[in-house]
Amino acid sequence: MHQYVGTAGVLGAVSILGAVVLGGIGQAQVEPWQPLSAITRAQMTYYRRHGRFTSALAPLERLARVRLLPGYTYAIRTTVRGAYIYAIPTSASRRPIVSAIFVDPAAPGPNKMTMVVCGAEGPGRFRPADPIFRPGADPVTRKGQIACGEGTVIVDGPLAL
Repeated sequence: MHQYVGTAGVLGAVSILGAVVLGGIGQAQVEPWQPLSAITRAQMTYYRRHGRFTSALAPLERLARVRLLPGYTYAIRTTVRGAYIYAIPTSASRRPIVSAIFVDPAAPGPNKMTMVVCGAEGPGRFRPADPIFRPGADPVTRKGQIACGEGTVIVDGPLAL
């Protein structure tokens, strides 16, 4: 059962990306979801500038000013109304992570988007289930509702952007 939280698609391009480290000297310990969250927020900026989401990691890293952590293989899947970013561990002892950003015409704010980052409940080398977005699901506000997919839990968000 999914727990929806108030706060989009058509299959697009998929890009498998090599593992890359959060920039800066003397950084505190970084959780794997933190740079993924920053990259997901960069999708909002990219969408605002280009009118679409991107399946390329390089422009998102530049926009977010982060590098992703080693020990994961990264993939991006875009749709007309959203984008999913997967962090699949290269070691079976780590938990997979997935983030998603969706266009939500009823969301507050100028960009009308909402995002979430979800972590698998257990470790393994697999692609976690996609977060789920239901546009207009809130009967009062008509805003969309977002939930982590089966076998995953929220680690950041949901956030209206």
